Amino acid sequence: TEYLELLGYVLIMNGNIEEATNLFLPLLNRTDVHNSKIGLGHIALVKKDYATAEFYFKDALKTVNLSKDDGDHRTKIKNKLDILAPLGLGWVYANQNNHTEAIKYYDMILMQDPKHMLALISKGNSLSGLG
Repeated sequence: TEYLELLGYVLIMNGNIEEATNLFLPLLNRTDVHNSKIGLGHIALVKKDYATAEFYFKDALKTVNLSKDDGDHRTKIKNKLDILAPLGLGWVYANQNNHTEAIKYYDMILMQDPKHMLALISKGNSLSGLG
């Protein structure tokens, strides 16, 4: 399932939103998968449906574990995907000019990975947005 989820993110990046949605939706009911919620959150974010994006990201955060790298390649993949939940929430809030709330989620990532490029850039943008 990890690879299906990765494929979903590739589809989103390539603009194949409908195909990504069709991939993530059937995974929603599986107990061994939670990144489908994150994927659907990013799809909603692309569509500027911030309420739906926030719902999916917050729901995914209930099961996300931003664990430290233990050297296992599966943990590395899982961590990279899990980080997309707080990152997505940050983007949801930043896109609505709620930069204070966005920064909380970028900081959640930076506590685990102080060099996370997207979190650093996004936090910098939100700090600029605060004035």
